[in-house]
Amino acid sequence: MILILLLIFSPPFTTTKHKKISLRSFKHLIVLLIICLTSSCGDPYQKLYGQWEVYKYLLYELGKVYAFSDTELQDFVGKSIVLDKRYASTDIPKAHWVLGAGNLGLKNPQYILKQERTNDYLYYLSVPEKGYLKSSGIGGDTLEILSIVNPQTQKAVNKFIVQKDNLVINIDGAFFFLRKKPITK
Repeated sequence: MILILLLIFSPPFTTTKHKKISLRSFKHLIVLLIICLTSSCGDPYQKLYGQWEVYKYLLYELGKVYAFSDTELQDFVGKSIVLDKRYASTDIPKAHWVLGAGNLGLKNPQYILKQERTNDYLYYLSVPEKGYLKSSGIGGDTLEILSIVNPQTQKAVNKFIVQKDNLVINIDGAFFFLRKKPITK
């Protein structure tokens, strides 16, 4: 910061062609540089904000999903979750499974992104093997995990696997794949 102040208040300098740059132009250049640098270091969760729609699901043990009937599983498709800096909400059936808050949503959620070892995360979910997930593009040594934290209880209400342009959530034996819906004007 001191270096920036010194540069702003330093006298005009000459270029290799010996043309003087005015102090005012130099200050504008510094301000523009500061804006560029600070905007690139903005909200790390910005890429996750928006409406995410369930487009498919994958069962890891056919017949082992106890919380949902076949009809309920199909009802998830087309439903969505909205993530924003100020709230998270959803129209997904049994929404308390997704946000821990029912259909009302969650005000001022906290988001945490971190890398977890794939085997450890799948073990945590009681998934017997990671091989079947590779067919859906989930694999490798690590996964990027998004935790949504309730600011009142300071506990994670759910975790999503962040995979390229998808979010993936495991709910009682089923993985639901969500993709970001384009913004319509």
